[in-house]
Amino acid sequence: MVQDVIKNQLKPGMSRKEVLDILGKPYQENTELVLPKNTIIPDSISSTNPEKYKPENIDRTVAAANKFYQLHGRSSVVMRYPVGWSTIDPNFLIVVLNNRGLVEQYVVVQG
Repeated sequence: MVQDVIKNQLKPGMSRKEVLDILGKPYQENTELVLPKNTIIPDSISSTNPEKYKPENIDRTVAAANKFYQLHGRSSVVMRYPVGWSTIDPNFLIVVLNNRGLVEQYVVVQG
């Protein structure tokens, strides 16, 4: 069902009110730093590099990731809607609004 909503209902540029009319009140809504769509994450902080997440490297990796988000992230309203479960974690439809309150992006994520 969520794929149908994404394909046929949600569109970039929709207002927050239009999203609420379709999906209702979100499970969670807050402001957070969001990387612009298609931002390339450097290998130095990529979660696909297991070396960076060893105990002796974790503090440096987290500091680098935080700095990257501060430099490249944009303060955005993020609306979370629960849409089911994977094996053990919930899945959420994430709707990101830009600084004008319009839909910028949306995606289904785990956890």
